[in-house]
Amino acid sequence: MQQCAEGVRKPDVSLFETAAHRCGASLRNGGWMVGDNPIKDIIGGRTAGLSTMWVNHGAQPDPSTSAGSCRN
Repeated sequence: MQQCAEGVRKPDVSLFETAAHRCGASLRNGGWMVGDNPIKDIIGGRTAGLSTMWVNHGAQPDPSTSAGSCRN
């Protein structure tokens, strides 16, 4: 899904709603947002009621929003 084609951009909740609808799902049922942008993906996903996982490519996280890390 291309954000600009939809007329909205993340972190706008309506983009998450549209994506869920196209997958035959609803945000009411929860779900996950996995992304690499702390604002657009993580805050946007949380605002939409989703659980989130941040893929960190070396950026420093905000300690007030960090829940730890997952490592292999």
